[in-house]
Amino acid sequence: MNKQKVTAMRKGFTPLIIAALILSAVSFAVLFGNVAAQGQDTCPDGGEWVKVDGISAQSYEYTAPEGYELVETCYKAGTTLVFDTLNPPQTTVNLQTDVDNPNENGFHDISHASFRLQAVATETPTPTPTQTLTPTPTPTLTTTPTEESLLLTLNSECLGDGNVQWTVNNPNNIAVPFEWETGNGGSGNGIADPNSATTFKTSGGATSLSVSYTVENIEETAEENVVVCRPDEAAGGAGPSLLPILIPAIVGVSGLGLSAGLLVKKYKKTH
Repeated sequence: MNKQKVTAMRKGFTPLIIAALILSAVSFAVLFGNVAAQGQDTCPDGGEWVKVDGISAQSYEYTAPEGYELVETCYKAGTTLVFDTLNPPQTTVNLQTDVDNPNENGFHDISHASFRLQAVATETPTPTPTQTLTPTPTPTLTTTPTEESLLLTLNSECLGDGNVQWTVNNPNNIAVPFEWETGNGGSGNGIADPNSATTFKTSGGATSLSVSYTVENIEETAEENVVVCRPDEAAGGAGPSLLPILIPAIVGVSGLGLSAGLLVKKYKKTH
């Protein structure tokens, strides 16, 4: 009887042991799979997300463009990505790193951050019930917006340090996200505020810029070219030409010499 009980107990425990081993293996794979992914991932970029690179600071403040609000944030510090959902949405957020850096007894700097935007919802007022009147039918005039009123335009300006300042002009009543690329391989993105001009700078001798954006579900491209921007002459260089200064001085000295010669000649004739 005792042997039968032991055999039955062993048969009952065998499935439980196998299930426990499988659960442990799955948990181990999930745990260490997430840790490995942290060192490779970056915060989202494109679509509803706006990415800001090159932060290298313990904190970063970002303000949503007019007509938009922030609903989610992401930042990377060290090899860790930190996501945060903003409820309720906010127009300005200040990110503070809390990713431990054991090597420096502090926190890792924020290397880059992304912000997910959504258009601010407008409340529709509830109309007061009124008596329904049957209006007299009138012709409906449909106004088709002109293509020029929807297109972004570009301007450029050479700066004294050799860089170029680009201006994106948005004539629309809504903000327009855009992506830009220079002729020498530089790239980035931004948001053109409604009815205003948005500026940014590029370096490295960029002489052309292409901006891609979408308005009313239509993809558009704006381009701008500039001459090569050269920095101002450094101190100790060739400097300004001395000819404009020396020519008047030489003419003045020559005139004095000629006047003196005439006076001497006249003096000798009279004596």
